[in-house]
This record gives sequence, structure tokens and C-alpha cells, in this order.
Amino acid sequence: MIDGVGCATFAELMERFGSAQCALDDAERDGDRTRALTAADTALGDAARVGMRLLAWGDPLLPRSLHDLDDIPPVLWAVGDLALLGDVPRVAIVG
Repeated sequence: MIDGVGCATFAELMERFGSAQCALDDAERDGDRTRALTAADTALGDAARVGMRLLAWGDPLLPRSLHDLDDIPPVLWAVGDLALLGDVPRVAIVG
């Protein structure tokens, strides 16, 4: 939720720092960090109210097929039966 940090930059930060928490702790602009954390808290609360679940990078429920992508998304929002994310045919809307 920091401007300019997309899939590729997130992957670079994970490679450099080892975790999102370490990357945030090293953030040069505290204002961006604070805004990002506030926006994330709001998004998580909104998602919980409508039954959505956040699947973050490294979450065992994140579909393994996504790991084959060059630009694996840092997070996915999921709704429904998460057991269906296993190795079965599926359709997803990402965007």
C-alpha cells in the first residue's frame, strides 16, 4: 500500500530484507509507512466485514501455481471456499 511498490518492487524488497516487516522497519519515509499501515488496517477491517480473506506472499493457502509467475502478487483477496484453491481447475479474477 505504498505508492511505487508493486509486484516487482515487492519481490526485490523481500529478497533484500527477507520479510515485509523488515522492509517496512527500514522505510525511509515514516509518513508513507504510517499511511500504508493505516490503509492496510482499514482494508483488513472492510474485508472481514464482507467475508474476504487476505492471502499474503508465503501463505500456505496461496495457490502454488502463482509461484510460477515472474510477478507473483504480494497479496490476494479471496472469497468463498479456500479449500478450492488446491490443485484443481479454477478461475480467478486478479486486478
